[in-house]
Parts: sequence; structure tokens; C-alpha cells
Amino acid sequence: MAQGINSSFIPKKEVRARSKRASGMGANLFLLVGVIIFLTAILASLGVYLWGEQIDRANARAAETLEKNRESYAIESIEEFIDMNNRISAADMILRNHVQVTQIFEILESETLTDIYLTDFDFKTQDSDVVVSARGYAPTYSHVALQADQYSANTLIKDLILSGVNQSREGGIQFDLNFAIDRDVLLVSN
Repeated sequence: MAQGINSSFIPKKEVRARSKRASGMGANLFLLVGVIIFLTAILASLGVYLWGEQIDRANARAAETLEKNRESYAIESIEEFIDMNNRISAADMILRNHVQVTQIFEILESETLTDIYLTDFDFKTQDSDVVVSARGYAPTYSHVALQADQYSANTLIKDLILSGVNQSREGGIQFDLNFAIDRDVLLVSN
């Protein structure tokens, strides 16, 4: 045999195995990240499932409590309570919007001169005001002028109109009185 050709497949030198650490390390890192993501997804799914079960149990308990409470009250009683609540609310609204007429009389009493008297008193609510109208009788024209000044000096009275000033059949002077008072001043809740 010729010496230049090596016919044996058995290596004569020590063969070093190649280190696959460099190329295998990247694959192991991806495998590790994949396992972590997989485990996180499983734990999250388990958490959502358990949370849903807890909510279902809480809803079932609440439904049971509601049914027990419903059984303890008759439907007629509940309807009576609702009707009573509606009546109380309506009464409260009426009282909050009720105009206290006695304050109008107190204003007229304090501001009307002693020689003048009023008849045919009327009032009505109009927008945000209470409009008062009356017929007045005075001994002279100067009394009517003094009365107009007296009413004008009161800050609660606004839009004062003294009209129809003329001689009355009974003697003296008659006049028509119209003025407004802010409705909020006359509300009961004040």
C-alpha cells in the first residue's frame, strides 16, 4: 500500500468536539422566553377563570338576598311606599313654591298712610314676581302723592303704578294701585 493515502477512517489525531454553546445559547434563550410566556398565559387564564367564578358566586348571593327581601315585603306595601314618597315629594315642591301672602299685607300695613285705605285687593304670580293690585281711597290729592312717595321708598316694592286718580262719589280721591314684589322674597322657605 501506498503510504500517502490514508485508508483508515479512524482519525489518528485527537478530535475535538466543536462547542455548540455559541450557537445553542440563542436557541435556549428563545426557548426560555417562550416557556415564560406560556406559563404567564396559563396563569393569567386561570386567574380570569377564578375571578369569573367569584363574580358568578357573588351575583348568585345577591340574587338570593334580593329574593329574600322581595318575599319579606309584599308588592302592595312597596307600591304604597312609592305612592307615599311621590306625595311627600309633591307636598315638598308645593311648600317650596308657596307664596306667603301675609308678608304682602305686612308691607302694605307698614307703608300705607293712616288716612288711606285699600279695597279690592288682588294678587297673582307672574314670572318671577308677585303682582299686587288694589283700589285706594285718600282724602286729598296730596295724600295720594305722599302715599306714592311712601311706597316708592320701600325697596321691596317695584314697578309701582298709581293710576286712575280721580274724585270718588263718596268724596275724597280714589286711585288704582299696582306694584310687584320679587317672588323669592315671599316664598315660605325664606
